[in-house]
Amino acid sequence: MADHAQEKEVYNDPNTVHNEKMVSPGDEKLAIHDSDSGSGDANARRQSVAGNIVHNPLQRLSKGSAAEQASAFAEGFGMPEHSSLFARAALVARDPERFEMLTELEQDERDALIYERDHKWHGPKMLWYSIGLCAVGAATQGWDQTGSNGANLSFHEEFNITGKGRDEWIVGIINAIIFLTAGLIGAFIVDPLNKYLGRRGEIFFTAIILTVTPIGSACAQSWQGLFAARFIMGIGIGAKNATVPIYSAEMDPARIRGALVMSGSSGSARVTSQRLWDCFSIPRIRRANYGASTVMLAQQMCGINIISFYSSTIFVNAGYTPTQALYASLGYGALQVVFTIPTLFLIDTKGRRTLCLITFPIMCIMLLAAGLSLLVPADASTGARLGPVVLFVYLFTIAYSLGEGPVAFQYSAEVFPTIQREQGMAWAVCINNTFAGILGLTFPRMTTVMTPTGAFGFYAGLNLIAWGMIFCFVRETKQLTLEELDQVFNVPTSVFLKYEIKRNILRQRVPKPELLDNATHRVEQVPAA
Repeated sequence: MADHAQEKEVYNDPNTVHNEKMVSPGDEKLAIHDSDSGSGDANARRQSVAGNIVHNPLQRLSKGSAAEQASAFAEGFGMPEHSSLFARAALVARDPERFEMLTELEQDERDALIYERDHKWHGPKMLWYSIGLCAVGAATQGWDQTGSNGANLSFHEEFNITGKGRDEWIVGIINAIIFLTAGLIGAFIVDPLNKYLGRRGEIFFTAIILTVTPIGSACAQSWQGLFAARFIMGIGIGAKNATVPIYSAEMDPARIRGALVMSGSSGSARVTSQRLWDCFSIPRIRRANYGASTVMLAQQMCGINIISFYSSTIFVNAGYTPTQALYASLGYGALQVVFTIPTLFLIDTKGRRTLCLITFPIMCIMLLAAGLSLLVPADASTGARLGPVVLFVYLFTIAYSLGEGPVAFQYSAEVFPTIQREQGMAWAVCINNTFAGILGLTFPRMTTVMTPTGAFGFYAGLNLIAWGMIFCFVRETKQLTLEELDQVFNVPTSVFLKYEIKRNILRQRVPKPELLDNATHRVEQVPAA
């Protein structure tokens, strides 16, 4: 009697079965089938999905058939000496939860699999070395942003742009240009750079840019020179942002991928533009694009970058001296580092979607409280005037570090299929950096027109809107392989939303349907050997 199929279940997402098409070697045509097409199959899917059960296609085969096909694959691609290894690997992949019962495995192979299962943080040294380099790649943007933040206390005086109106817009565009060029230029040169230089070469090239441009910023003799240096810096940041998370996601095992990613010719042009268009035209990729764009946009809507860009200025306006403001900003940065550590363990257990849905309402409250704290009269004691502002900014930062902060780039790097990953990530980075640039451009003027309290309240409201967008468009991806995500994003958005609203808002007990194969063939058991 065959055992029941192991069903891998993902938090609160509907499921549909992804139709697959064999692609011959060298065939570069994207083989993605729209689960929305085909009235009979599509209707059957919509009536039967709701539990987000991801099916293992190898469970359709008997043990003998799976081993035979794996051996044939190895021989067909010129690896006949490894055919038996491929066969044993297929048996493990067919039922990974019960590999210890496979008599076909050699003892050393069984021991290695047991060790990997019981020591999820174990990995080869080169994996950790590469992850460390990716972490440094992510840190470079933090260093550049920190330099810009501190420079806001003095460069407008140094370059005599201290007035209202026009001068405020100049200060804004100098801060914003890094992210505008990152989103509108840097993100869209990622595909050709990866094509001709590879992941490693692209990261090396952008690292050179991000080494030279901060030095150029420090040596600038006018605001125009500072603007030019930051313009080029933004191109490097945009290209780096779109590649480092992809490189990390491709290396990491699914069980800890979230944690590790947290620690970044005319014919060619036609193919690139077509693949970018596929991010909007192919339903599976479009749904992934919804999720990636949502988390990237939400990162800017939450207001974290008004703290990143202008925390020193905010603290000075609250009553700190410039030196005290820099120390307070140092505390803000330290909190981001410290409270990202718990997320290393939460992101792959509680999930990306869950962390965001919990922390966005908290960020809304803390940002609103920080803005209201700025209304304390100037004649109040220093502690009464400054303490609440710093406290609520710090609590806001903690909530951000436990949710949206580590989720945005990690989520965007993993949701797209391999052939679309550069273009999808480029679009997500474009969204993120363009809106970061808009934020940096408008905030100085906004504080004048709306007052600092009004500006903080505005972004507090955006947190609630971002929460609603995440609820509607961000699907859970925890502990799924990059291939299994195809099935998650094959679910029509209308089905996903109906299930989420009934289950989590109306608190209805929505029954989970049985797992279907190709909408009509019911898969209930692993076939017998």
